[in-house]
Amino acid sequence: MTGGLGAIVGRAGGHCVRCRAPLSKHIPAIVVLQAFVEELLLDGSFCVYRTERAAVCESCARPVELAIATQSAICEGCEQRLLHRDGSRSPVCCSSRCEQRVRRRERRLIWSSPCDGCGNSFNPQRADARFCSGACRQRAYRQRARSRSTRGPGRRLARAAPHPRHPRGESGREGST
Repeated sequence: MTGGLGAIVGRAGGHCVRCRAPLSKHIPAIVVLQAFVEELLLDGSFCVYRTERAAVCESCARPVELAIATQSAICEGCEQRLLHRDGSRSPVCCSSRCEQRVRRRERRLIWSSPCDGCGNSFNPQRADARFCSGACRQRAYRQRARSRSTRGPGRRLARAAPHPRHPRGESGREGST
């Protein structure tokens, strides 16, 4: 049964991972380390592959888990009210899924840069991108071209020399008319 129970329980965003009941935003969820079972062995025992932080409802939390959950916080990924143990790692999230959501949000903010054309913030697809769109790039080019043409006749760019194998006026292909 590979991926069965772990896939269902591990992706229960907004629900208790033990009873699958929806978590209320008004009642704090308890963040626990939950073992996710991936495989049932032939002898009937379970093989645990991973443990993750997960949110459980108050009725599913064990007494030991309730006793150590003393810190109050709000999940940075889904804004669920939480109780977690003191000294847990940051950011405070209810699950690995929300941790990933927070990391991706922070990464998008790091890579955000202002457009050289309009000044709006955008997420570049390439490290050397300067404009948010083709329209901004074209607008900036036209502004540069206008400013060059108003400098005077001596400051204009010279035309590029023709390529040696394809002089102007010839297509460069044999047999063309």
